[in-house]
Amino acid sequence: MDTLQRLIASKTFQRVMIFTAGVCICLVMFEAGMFVGFEKARFGDAIGDRYFHMMSPSAMPFTPHGAFGQVVEVKPPLIVVLDRDGTDKTVTLASSTQIRDGDGDESVNTIHVGDTVIVFGDTATSSGTITAALVRVLPKP
Repeated sequence: MDTLQRLIASKTFQRVMIFTAGVCICLVMFEAGMFVGFEKARFGDAIGDRYFHMMSPSAMPFTPHGAFGQVVEVKPPLIVVLDRDGTDKTVTLASSTQIRDGDGDESVNTIHVGDTVIVFGDTATSSGTITAALVRVLPKP
């Protein structure tokens, strides 16, 4: 018994115990980091799956059409958007159309020539006019 007490009281034993406790604490911290990282990755992956599912045509209440570009003409209830491919797209703004900018809901009066917009909607006519469900006015750079 006396030998055991001397062993426990020795500086070498105390150093070994401190080192072992430090290694255990490091392993627990590493495992906690792995757990948090795994949960973040799982959450991000789930958002990605839902995003593409929600953007699929079967999940939308309308056939998805739209435009992205600068407004070149505003004549309510119509706006003309110069799309990225260089074509003009005529957009009809219905009473149910949501118009949003960085501050929230807006009205057709806040859309001006030169604004950059993203339009989501439905092609309602054979002429290709888009009936907008949502118009997002992007902030100026």
